[in-house]
Amino acid sequence: SGALVLALCCLIATLSSLDRVMMSVAMLPMSAEFGWADATKGLVAASFTTGYFACLVPAGVAAAMLSPSRPLTVGLVAWSAAQAATPAAAYAGLAPLLACRALMGAGESCTFPSIQAIAARWVPERFRSRFFGCLAAAFNLGTIAAYAVSPALIARAGWPGTFAVYGAIGVGLAALWAAVGRDAPARPEQCVPDSCDV
Repeated sequence: SGALVLALCCLIATLSSLDRVMMSVAMLPMSAEFGWADATKGLVAASFTTGYFACLVPAGVAAAMLSPSRPLTVGLVAWSAAQAATPAAAYAGLAPLLACRALMGAGESCTFPSIQAIAARWVPERFRSRFFGCLAAAFNLGTIAAYAVSPALIARAGWPGTFAVYGAIGVGLAALWAAVGRDAPARPEQCVPDSCDV
């Protein structure tokens, strides 16, 4: 249903925020283990932003010109795989870690362009500001969750285990989206919360 599609979009936005913020929490034990200087920490943070910036416009073009569900699915799988691979990349060296975080940024760049294109088809124009308000709230909820949950999870599973847990959640969410996500309703009356204008 349309409500399920839009709810999954919000859940993906929540995970997107949680995954990107989680590194700032994990940076503390990682820095202690690897002896990173402040400049190295800055490079690690910037690598995500670089991948995100470099792919944001192409992701937007793909979402507008092609099926928006496809870049959303590909991006979610890519960033979740990169999240799960972050510990192995970190132990392999700084260059693999920077590449891994850039890949994660590239994957996350697909999130909002794709969701905006999907919402434009599922939500009537007069209700879109409400949906985007809910989407923004879901995204910020991910930030809160990252700071609230990650320290306890790191204490219990270690920072490598925490990356693996979040990556696995993302892959599971991608599978769910691939199964039920849709670009657009089959009929105008399936729009949420009211029939789309035709």
